[in-house]
Amino acid sequence: MKALLLIFLLIVIQLFQERDKEKDALQGSWSQTGGLYKDVDFSTGTYKNHALPKSNLIIAGDSWTIELRNLHGPDPEITKGSFTLSTKTIPKGIDLKDENRISKGIYKLSDNILTICQDPTGKMERPKDFDRCLSNGYALITYKRK
Repeated sequence: MKALLLIFLLIVIQLFQERDKEKDALQGSWSQTGGLYKDVDFSTGTYKNHALPKSNLIIAGDSWTIELRNLHGPDPEITKGSFTLSTKTIPKGIDLKDENRISKGIYKLSDNILTICQDPTGKMERPKDFDRCLSNGYALITYKRK
């Protein structure tokens, strides 16, 4: 019985270590390089002849901050929240929480590129994969580490 308990404890410790390692890899400042949501293409920087500002993502600890350049004033629009990771799923899961919703998503980190597929409304289930992200109504956003 003690052996089973010890094995279980070691597995739990390993899961927490892997999650913390992944969280550490996400820390820092990220600059948006592209994104698609419905009929908006953020990589071109325009939507129906209107300029679209790109965002900066800052991840610190369990918190995230999005800074969006304000087209009508000097100060950026700022949204803040927290996140949790599910590193044992394929693809890896991320829950982005703000004061209004929990947006379930998936993410992948490759070199210095972070890709997130998420439901910006907070009403849909977690996306199953990146291939059908856009056709199922989710937002797909890419960031490059600064």
